[in-house]
Order: sequence, then C-alpha cells, then structure tokens
Amino acid sequence: MDAGKLGRYITSKAFLDRANAAVVKAVGELEARGIKPVYIERASPRAVLKEVRERRQYIEQCNRLNALLDTPAGARQVDAATTATASALLLAKTAMPSEETKFLSEIRRQLASVCADPALIQWARTIIDGELANRDSIRDRAIIDDALFERRISAIRQVLDGPEARQL
Repeated sequence: MDAGKLGRYITSKAFLDRANAAVVKAVGELEARGIKPVYIERASPRAVLKEVRERRQYIEQCNRLNALLDTPAGARQVDAATTATASALLLAKTAMPSEETKFLSEIRRQLASVCADPALIQWARTIIDGELANRDSIRDRAIIDDALFERRISAIRQVLDGPEARQL
C-alpha cells in the first residue's frame, strides 16, 4: 500500500472504528483478568490551541497550526510532531545516564521534522510545558535525577531552537 493510500486510510472513519473496536476488546480482556484500566483524558490539539489563544499567546502560530489541522496532510504533520515530542520527553525520562550521546542523537533525529515549521516548533514547546506542569509525570529519580532531567529538557529545547529550526 502506498503512503498516500495508507495516510487516507489512517485518517478515515473506518480506521477509527476498527481502532475503537480493538480498544474495547482489549479493555474487556483486561477487565476479565481483574485488571481495571486507568483512563487519562488528554486534550485534543484544537482544545490546547483554544486555551493558548485565550491566553493571547502565540496567535500567529496557533492560526498556522489550525490551518495545518484542517487538511489530512497537515493533521498528520501535527500528529507526527506530537509523537516526536512525546518520544523525546519519554527518552528524557528513561534513557540511562550512560547513554547521553545516544539520547542527544536520537532527539535530534526525532525532532528534525518538527523543526521544519515554526508552528510545529511552538506546538512542541507547548507539549513540553504541559508535561513539565503535570504532577503525574513518571520518572525514576534514583536513575534520572532532577539535574539530569533538566539538562535533557534543555537539550530538547535547544534542538527546537537550533540552527535547523532557524534555517527555515
């Protein structure tokens, strides 16, 4: 299946219906084993953008991001930027201290596509700020202490502010 056809399928109602059915089935199987799922309610990109706009911040970037969300290709870009940012944050919380070189290389690779658009860069910053404000952020502080975590977050921000982002 070519990428265009796959992209159209992934953004279709049929795919959403199949994904929802798979989730319902998985939850049922967990509950049958006595495991109660925990649900986390996440805001949609549009809800976050609305909140940011109401604070009168980043109006131009919000408008650009809304424009991206109005097209299937743009929505995929926003989804990819969200995934890349979340992956970089997860690495910041879980990569062993001895793997710092790999960590830096991987976040550069993951965030390269985010740096392609100022609106996506701002979206990534918003995700990072939201994660840092979340008290439920899970990290083994015995392995990833506060100083290391702060350095890693700083490294992620530097990638977003780096020469790759400024060239565009």
